[in-house]
Amino acid sequence: MKDNPFPKIEIKEGQSKNDTEITIDGKKINGVSKYVIVHEAGKAPVLQLEFPASNMTLDGKMIPELPEVFRSFYTPIHQMDNTKGT
Repeated sequence: MKDNPFPKIEIKEGQSKNDTEITIDGKKINGVSKYVIVHEAGKAPVLQLEFPASNMTLDGKMIPELPEVFRSFYTPIHQMDNTKGT
């Protein structure tokens, strides 16, 4: 069992100047279109990976944020008057 609970992340320059290889615990991560490293003073750095969402499945009890064009048709549940017991 390893002592460090965090994954080993490696970011390396690939064969061409526009190619970057990202591995997490030795497994290459494919399809990354962007990565950002956020580092706030006194905190551990955080790696954010961005992928094109052209082939995605959401399976869970959640509702993703609506695109702007649909927002005027819905009211967030926390803004509804629920005093009638419905």
